[in-house]
Amino acid sequence: MTEIIEQSFQGVIFNITYFKEIEEKLLTYQLKHPSECIPIVPFFSNTNKKKLDDFYVSDITPAKSYDEYMFSLVNYGFPFIVQNFINKHPEWSQLIIRYG
Repeated sequence: MTEIIEQSFQGVIFNITYFKEIEEKLLTYQLKHPSECIPIVPFFSNTNKKKLDDFYVSDITPAKSYDEYMFSLVNYGFPFIVQNFINKHPEWSQLIIRYG
């Protein structure tokens, strides 16, 4: 049995073990869907963070998506953003252990 590694970030407890399993899928999803910002960037590997940084400054759509993400982060908080993301993508709901 695989040990589940938890990590808390701004009021959300993530399943890092599961995240590492699907990190490439999340990165690919983000690159294919520039109008939606994945709110769990802090956990990406350094290589993938660099790819995402380049992506967000590459053209107007990812940049706009990131600006909207930052606006929501400031106004609604990180748990709200993550919960909305998971509501849109229940296939990745195992990422969240709990809010809290």
